[in-house]
Formats: sequence, C-alpha cells, structure tokens
Amino acid sequence: MKVSFIFVSAYLAMSATTCWAQDSFIGGNDLYNWCINEPIEAHRYVIGVSDTEAYITEGKSQIICIPETVSSIQLRDTACLYLQNNPANRHYAAASSVLASLVKAFPCS
Repeated sequence: MKVSFIFVSAYLAMSATTCWAQDSFIGGNDLYNWCINEPIEAHRYVIGVSDTEAYITEGKSQIICIPETVSSIQLRDTACLYLQNNPANRHYAAASSVLASLVKAFPCS
C-alpha cells in the first residue's frame, strides 16, 4: 500500500508545478547514474514505474499512452535521455522524472 501511495504521489507531483523532492527512495541522480553505469538496474526501475502507473490509472483518464510496439528498452532510453537533457531536474525523485519523460514522449492525444 505504501509503494502505491509513493507512485501516486509521484504521478500527481509530475503533473503539478512542484515535484517530489530528494527525500524519496531513489533520486534522479541515482537513476541517471544507473543509466550510465548499470543500465539493467535503470531498466528495471523504469519498467517498475511504468507498470505501476499503468496499474494505478487502469480504467481512469490517462495522460500516458504507450503504443504496444514500444519496447521496454525504449522506455528506459526515454527516461535516461530525459535525465541527460534535463540535469536541473535530477534532484527530484526518479519516479517523477520517469513519469515526466513518458508524458512528454507518449502523450495521449
């Protein structure tokens, strides 16, 4: 239940003007380091956030629409590229950065 609350909080924070701060379990700097040095760990984390977001929003209004043809590696690469291109946001929670990257790359239109 606590994990669900954390991801819901990250989801809501991502859509607001303020983001969840570094008091989280994994920060954006940690995830970016994994992107560079431990891509398998980055992959696992990004997929976990993506799957949790999909579960929480199932049957509700969605802002992230990932096509079925997108691979999990593409999701990881999307999040890692977002962190690379937005170093000023790396002090926020990694989950909010992953969600921000997916909203930007795969918006529902």
